[in-house]
Amino acid sequence: MTEADIALARGLELKPWRRREGDTFRARLTVVNPGDRLRLYEWAQVVAYLAGKPLPAPRRPASTPRTC
Repeated sequence: MTEADIALARGLELKPWRRREGDTFRARLTVVNPGDRLRLYEWAQVVAYLAGKPLPAPRRPASTPRTC
């Protein structure tokens, strides 16, 4: 999910959401694609956060199989 999706789920536009909740949100959740301009978050973690429930552990990307 993008931050715009999360703001929409909270009933806010993106800029007000970033001012009000963005820092706290980013401190608690792990970005799926670190270093990219568009931050993406795991759906299961976002849903748990918005519901006030404990966050599930972030999924690790599957390692790519080696070819010989």
